Amino acid sequence: MTGIPTIWAHVADQSDLDGMVEVVDRLHLESVPCDLAITGPEDLSHPDFDVENLRDFDPTARSIKTLVWMDNAVNTRVLGQSHRSGMPVILANISTNVLEGQPSVWQKPLAQSTLKTAKFALVQTRKDKDHLLSLGVDPRVVQVTGVLQGCGLPPSYDASERQEIVKALTGCQIFFARGVPMAELDLILDAYDQARRNVRKLVLFLDPMDEKDAPAMADAARARKLSVAERAVEALPEASTNVFVTDGAFERGLWYSLAVTTYLGGTFRGDTCANPLVSAAVGSALIAGPNVPKHHAAMARMQAADAVTLVPTENELGQEIARCVRPETAAQYAQAGWTMVANAAEGINRTVDLIKDILQPDAP
Repeated sequence: MTGIPTIWAHVADQSDLDGMVEVVDRLHLESVPCDLAITGPEDLSHPDFDVENLRDFDPTARSIKTLVWMDNAVNTRVLGQSHRSGMPVILANISTNVLEGQPSVWQKPLAQSTLKTAKFALVQTRKDKDHLLSLGVDPRVVQVTGVLQGCGLPPSYDASERQEIVKALTGCQIFFARGVPMAELDLILDAYDQARRNVRKLVLFLDPMDEKDAPAMADAARARKLSVAERAVEALPEASTNVFVTDGAFERGLWYSLAVTTYLGGTFRGDTCANPLVSAAVGSALIAGPNVPKHHAAMARMQAADAVTLVPTENELGQEIARCVRPETAAQYAQAGWTMVANAAEGINRTVDLIKDILQPDAP
């Protein structure tokens, strides 16, 4: 069997899925060629990967090199077959609470022997580790790394250009409206008008969801007598700029890095939006509307960490922007988001290292 090495991940929920996609993205950034095959519940989805039903999945049809099992409903048959085929198994996100709720299963020698075949077991707490040890898992393979979930890869940017914009906008507060559909344009411009009455030198970085909408968005802002600069025309904003219309997805890391606070476009009137974890990863306080398409699990984590401001109605968006660009408020949300991301990063980092060792055992 030939072809690019494939990682098989069996996930339990969207957070698991997002975490594994991020692991593969990290491996690609580190020049480790690999693909990802995912099995899990039918209601999960990702734009770049299909989620297959475990019952119908045939691992022998792929060049699979390792299995990352992230489901508390541990399938002893699948793990046993994987071990017998020589496929290394990594257990991740296994919870003591679930295992202890299945004593009739885990008191059986066969089930315990299946767990013992794991090459690595990454658990969330010391309690989880102790329980696996009580079931006979080798202490050398169990590591406490926290939860393996997506933590939002911070996008790159040109540091010299960032410094140039900071210099041009000295004393300004930057509000980044990320991925705004045309349906939300009036909403964002209305909210900006409201917020800037209470915030000195507030600049809106307006990022179209579809870059082809940039000229129309610039024209709409000018029609409101706002001073507008366009990335595709003037290249950089000036101190007098009210609205700076961005251009192209590849520079979003730069706009994120400059923003005191970020609005997640599409969460009022859209059917899609960006991953909210990216804002947390770059330290920009996040504001979102009540609808977060396709990123429910990530947003639930940010809510639990008090790392996002959810605005229930459109009329309240302007006042929340004004509140969140205050230094003390922005710092509070940014710190909460960063803490959440850092807690997830260890699980991501350790999984990346383990898979690299499996895929490239002879690498220096």
